[in-house]
Amino acid sequence: MTQFLEAIPVGIGVVDAASRLSYLNQRAIQLLGKGIDSEVTPDRLAEVYQIYLAGTDRPYPTEKMPIVRALSGEHTRADDIEIRQNNAKIPVEVWGTPVYDERGNVVYAIAAFQDITERKQAEKLLADYNRTLEQQVVERTAALQKSEANYRNLVQTANSIILRCDAQGRIQYLNDYGLRFFGYEKHQILGRTLLETIVPEIETSGRNLKQFIHDVYYNGLDPNSYLQMENENLCRDGRRVWVAWSNQAILNERGDLVEILSVGNDITQRKQAEDALQRSETKFRNIFENSQVGIFRTRFSDRLMLDANQRLANLLGFNPPDEIIGIECSTDFYANPGDHQQAIELLKRQGEVQNFEVQMRKRDGTVFWALYSSRLNAADGCVEGVIADISDRKRAEAALREREQELRLIADALPVCICYVDINQHYRFVNHTYEVWFSCSQDEILGKSVREILGEAAYQIAEPHINQTLAGQVTTYEAEIPYPFGKKYISATFIPDFDSNAQVKGYYGLITDIGEQRNAALRERKRAEEASILEERNRMAREIHDTLAQAFTGIVLHNGTAIELMTKKPQTAQAHMETVDELARTGLTEING
Repeated sequence: MTQFLEAIPVGIGVVDAASRLSYLNQRAIQLLGKGIDSEVTPDRLAEVYQIYLAGTDRPYPTEKMPIVRALSGEHTRADDIEIRQNNAKIPVEVWGTPVYDERGNVVYAIAAFQDITERKQAEKLLADYNRTLEQQVVERTAALQKSEANYRNLVQTANSIILRCDAQGRIQYLNDYGLRFFGYEKHQILGRTLLETIVPEIETSGRNLKQFIHDVYYNGLDPNSYLQMENENLCRDGRRVWVAWSNQAILNERGDLVEILSVGNDITQRKQAEDALQRSETKFRNIFENSQVGIFRTRFSDRLMLDANQRLANLLGFNPPDEIIGIECSTDFYANPGDHQQAIELLKRQGEVQNFEVQMRKRDGTVFWALYSSRLNAADGCVEGVIADISDRKRAEAALREREQELRLIADALPVCICYVDINQHYRFVNHTYEVWFSCSQDEILGKSVREILGEAAYQIAEPHINQTLAGQVTTYEAEIPYPFGKKYISATFIPDFDSNAQVKGYYGLITDIGEQRNAALRERKRAEEASILEERNRMAREIHDTLAQAFTGIVLHNGTAIELMTKKPQTAQAHMETVDELARTGLTEING
């Protein structure tokens, strides 16, 4: 917006509701001969910027200045103003336009002004020509023709639109500048009516120009009511442009309209600037009113509230913002008065306060957490800032800290190592067991690499599993690890941590010392093996017992028989003795086997 205002060839000045001059574009500074004097009051504008009533040595009256009248809500125009600088007199045409907020209050006044030296010269010559026609129409026909030739040369070369229409609104003359401006050739426009060519029936603003033209040419509208006017016009290619017209009605002796002579100047850029400023004001006023953060403006000297939106009023316990306007923003709004003083010191020292967390107090005494930012507008002598209610965030942060502390206590109480390692394999979290294992404090571990803490030998065993986890897989393994402090038989589980884009950003590690469990398992297995051997031996003993029982039973039987037969049948007894011997050897074989 500033670039646009600086580029247009029309002077633009803005005065705020406090009657302070707040903006001049480059063209305005050139015409006035000096820049912004923010201390100047409306009653000294004429004195400071050498503004005079045209044709006199009297300063231009303050109450008649368009920009002063605009502050009262009037749309005004004046072309009887001269700016004097370096003995030069610059006639200017000035338009004063008020800018309103949503409540209908004037928040700015805009003055647009342009050098009308050429137009004044053209109007003067036009007026001279009319007087010459009136006074010398009979006596000086030849001189009149010469004067008319001079006039035509002037109007053809003037940098303004010069137009003449008859009593029916048909165009009788349009100078070359006007033809170029509206995009016509002479034969395309002369003899046609205004409504057929350069005047739209309805303005973009909604004004009915068809009715206005009808009132001028057919209903005898008072010529004084349209001496000076601004309206939207239409080019041949369909473009809409804005023109400021000076109109002179020519009447016959009966007072009937004969024709209208008009001089027009292109004010399209000025109107665009005014409209852009109004739209910008409306847009930012809407943002201001509907913002979910409190927005305010206070006077730095006495901290008086100059402006506030609805959200700020609600935050501080007021209803409509009007209730807070004019109230001093004292320490009463701060739970800790020292915070208020600290904010003021920061403003004085740095010119701004950024993201200042502070506890504030509502009108009813309720305390809430706020995030406060402001900047010092030295030119206007005010402080502009925003306040956001961060009570919910503060409660969430406190709950999160409490939860983190609980998790930390739980993690520290577990007899296993818990850690978090980032994508670059640097520790970001370790629990108390980790500190105990490696005889290092948390501060000594965090930020260091896994290789550095584990040692090279242990890292070589863990590295493949770490790489697999950082590739996105959950990894579990058991191994005897040669740590710097000694060997441990561990079970480790690594779980990848993904970001919102499903990219691995680190992993969680859970490492358990299972050496004692492993030893217990080995002892249990040994006991099972020993029990199995004992059972086998018992089985063998039972089998040997059964075999021996059978053998010795046979021996006893055969031995008894042999004793009986030894005297009766010696040969048969010998056979029984051999059988006894065989049974004995068989029993020994079973025992030794």
